[in-house]
Amino acid sequence: MKNAGGPQRTKNTTENKNMRSPLPLSSSRQLFIALSLSGSLVACSATAAAPKAATEPPAPEPAQQIAMGCLEANANWTIGKQVDDALIAKAKTDAEAHYVRVLKPGQAVTMEYNGARLNLHANTKGMIERVSCG
Repeated sequence: MKNAGGPQRTKNTTENKNMRSPLPLSSSRQLFIALSLSGSLVACSATAAAPKAATEPPAPEPAQQIAMGCLEANANWTIGKQVDDALIAKAKTDAEAHYVRVLKPGQAVTMEYNGARLNLHANTKGMIERVSCG
């Protein structure tokens, strides 16, 4: 016996084809998109960020550096001595320096010149090998 309504046909219109839902994104793709967008936001807001706390005060202007000069020859007595707090304090006073830093082999250091800073260059055993200002 035949079906009175005829064979069942499904609607296959262009409207149904164009209304497909987007493909679900994999979690790794979602993570990539999120990181890309957040990286862009960070880059845009980097100029508005609060200034970092400095580990040492900013270098004085060149005219001030002359007035606040460091006298490295006055700290040459430290060469061959073991670094400790008392040595650092006395070397700072003797060299008339405003800042002191102890530099160890392979240590990353800033390269800006600061005429009021005494640099004590130590070896791996903590013995002063060289003195410089800057």
